[in-house]
Amino acid sequence: MDLKANIERIAAYTAAHESLSVAHHFLYDLRRPANGKPEYVVMGVNPGETARDWRLSPTPTEETSRFDFHGDTALKGSAARWSSLTDRFLGGADYVLAELFLWSSRDMTQFRQRFGPIEASPHLAFCRDMNRDIISAYAPKAVIAPGIGTAALVSGLYGLTYEKPIKAGNVRVAERYTDGVRSWLFTIHWTGYRGFSDCLRNAVKDAIATL
Repeated sequence: MDLKANIERIAAYTAAHESLSVAHHFLYDLRRPANGKPEYVVMGVNPGETARDWRLSPTPTEETSRFDFHGDTALKGSAARWSSLTDRFLGGADYVLAELFLWSSRDMTQFRQRFGPIEASPHLAFCRDMNRDIISAYAPKAVIAPGIGTAALVSGLYGLTYEKPIKAGNVRVAERYTDGVRSWLFTIHWTGYRGFSDCLRNAVKDAIATL
């Protein structure tokens, strides 16, 4: 599977769609560490975007295995927090980042202003095909998707079958699906869930570790 060729395809696709070119960057095949052998795919909704990103690269760019606009600068703010949480929940395992929608926005309000409602996006099928190539290339143990609210949309796109909920007390911390080969775990959102106690964090970590 030639993921570098896919990065070229995404760059060309971006250039061909003016509405996507307003995003600061697209994200694809971003391994952590860069030379790692991913055990997991971590699939967010779409890449975040900050004022600092625009200072680092004043023109639209990419965050990929081919080129990461951060360069050698240390991650800061929300990006650093996300990286730290991912390491915690995955127990330090290697992983690769993917996105349901490949292009960035500051938040979901700006997402809708730029791209419209995600569930109606004409670009989701393209993103799905690119992400399936990531999964095929790395054959991960599981796909981890922070945000239970995306489960219905993602399961329909990727042809997933529901297996079971995972609870900590009365709190549903995750929903487990399968694609017939591996588990897909949709968890409560790592930064957006209110009342995310240490007990709930440990329950999410345990749910991932037992896949």
